[in-house]
Amino acid sequence: MNPFNHRLRQAALLGGYVLTFVLCVGGSVPALALLAWPWSRTRERCGRWIVFAVSRIQTRYLSGCGVVRADLRPLAPLRSARGVIIVANHPTLLDAILLFSELPQTFCLVKGEVWRNPLLALLARAAGFVSNEQPAGIVEECLTRLRRGETLIIFPEGTRTVEDPINSLQPGFALLARRTGAPVQTVLIRSRREFLGKRVPFFNLDLSFPVGYEFEMGERFEPGSFRKAREMSAVVDTYFRTALTR
Repeated sequence: MNPFNHRLRQAALLGGYVLTFVLCVGGSVPALALLAWPWSRTRERCGRWIVFAVSRIQTRYLSGCGVVRADLRPLAPLRSARGVIIVANHPTLLDAILLFSELPQTFCLVKGEVWRNPLLALLARAAGFVSNEQPAGIVEECLTRLRRGETLIIFPEGTRTVEDPINSLQPGFALLARRTGAPVQTVLIRSRREFLGKRVPFFNLDLSFPVGYEFEMGERFEPGSFRKAREMSAVVDTYFRTALTR
């Protein structure tokens, strides 16, 4: 890429950060209005459409400007999934946005810091996401939702990847799968971690554009095939490590 085009993409990336701020603030206004109403499944569905719209606009902008190249077509079968736990690795911050931009009616188990982030908290609450800092009710809440056919997205590394090929998986997803009987559908995400990765400067512009994201539908694991949650977690962990290094 010639220097001029590279500078254009760097400028587009900076514009993407501004757009993210504008979208989050703009999306928080209807999210706040929704939260003023009593809880209902209709309210949650509307909240998830807001998250979907914010994510879709952001990903379309980054793709259209040549900052990111992501083929999300492998995720198409998940749009009609019900009562499934989607387990994905987590190389960068953009993973979740890309998933939300294709899977509008899902809920996500998020870190407590999202609940405290002024740009994200209202969106997450309106969409009915679940914070991992609510240990007393987190399992029962997820169980209830999965049993009524909702689909959960979870990143069991607990944070963005810092080890190669993944961080050790936490077994919470396997516990939920065992308790509900919900199948675990793995999604493999491959990307360069120098863009929005852990321990990387947030405004890192020294990148080779476009930044590629590859999504792959991985194996599906049935919880009934395992005697214990930890056994299931260990098998899925090994699967990710093998698949991501192929």
